[in-house]
Amino acid sequence: MALKWRLCALLFLATTLNYLDRQTVSILAPTLQKELNLDNTALGWLFAVFYYAYTFSQVIVGPLMDRFHLRWAFGMAVVLWSAVSIATGLATGFVGLVVFRLLLGIAEAANWPGATRIVAMDSLPAGPASAL
Repeated sequence: MALKWRLCALLFLATTLNYLDRQTVSILAPTLQKELNLDNTALGWLFAVFYYAYTFSQVIVGPLMDRFHLRWAFGMAVVLWSAVSIATGLATGFVGLVVFRLLLGIAEAANWPGATRIVAMDSLPAGPASAL
């Protein structure tokens, strides 16, 4: 039983990290606009690129994670989106930011399909519905 709670805590931390990573550009928008001379249109592209990549990648990432060891694939996704989030700070212009936001959207798309599947697989004997 304690293992299940540790697993839930790890998934909660991963999901929290996922949400914090995706909000950094929103929080830093005024600074990015000032330092990189971005207008509102460029900022809109940064937001849109992430959300389109995130949305469309979920359709692909879910079945792809089913082909591999789920916990390993989920762990690799967390490492990947963390690395991309760190690398975003190295972007020196608009194109670099777009590339990193695109990659972040693809990597973070693994969170919900992976986390819900892990919970369902490791749920209590009552069934997956009671765990979710």
